[in-house]
Amino acid sequence: MASSPPSAPRLSHSLAAAAATSPCSFRGGVRAEQVGASLYLNTEVIAETPLSLAAEKAAQLHALLVASLEYGAGCGDLGGDAPEAGIQSRLLSVATTLAGEVLALSELAARDAPP
Repeated sequence: MASSPPSAPRLSHSLAAAAATSPCSFRGGVRAEQVGASLYLNTEVIAETPLSLAAEKAAQLHALLVASLEYGAGCGDLGGDAPEAGIQSRLLSVATTLAGEVLALSELAARDAPP
């Protein structure tokens, strides 16, 4: 059975009005929009449920943390000025973002769960 391509994300009325007057780009499921001094990035994800997406993000977070741990162990004691410290800092920044996504999706799944 062929699946139809994902449709463009639906915008709230206020965002739709702002989108008509602000620069916007939509590529590969990621929408970037600038409204005044604010920049909004939204990702369209095809998932069965918030819980299944949370599980996928949790697996990504686990893999990233394992890779970061192995990378850090191979580098020895990282000083604050070492280039490797910057890479590990960026990895932890991505991990923090993933953890926030897992938390938000888990809360959504819990809210939508039957009592």
